[in-house]
Amino acid sequence: RISHAAKRRLGGADGEAERERAGEVRAAVAKRYCACVLEAKKRAPPETQAAFRPIFNVLTEQDFGEVMVPVIVKYLKRNPDNLLTYVIELTNLLQIDISTYARPLLGGAVFELLKASSAETQ
Repeated sequence: RISHAAKRRLGGADGEAERERAGEVRAAVAKRYCACVLEAKKRAPPETQAAFRPIFNVLTEQDFGEVMVPVIVKYLKRNPDNLLTYVIELTNLLQIDISTYARPLLGGAVFELLKASSAETQ
């Protein structure tokens, strides 16, 4: 929640600078999530995943599309077994409409999932 004082500050030029800075922080944390969780060679520990959950409450569609979608698409092809569970968790946690990204996320990735080594993933 945003405090009353913070809401007042978000108006005007200072508010614009604060919104811009918040966007930079969101993007940086989303990139860190991609590096620590999505791009990890081994499954990230539950504590690591849990540490990033708060960002999903404030992540914007733009952040998701620019930062996370390219990584998800890339790594679904490389490691569908691990990444599918993360994608399912993400879709449950995100507070945004990601339907515009369904095709890039699922388009080519569906075929990769069918080739996955785990019968459970298939």
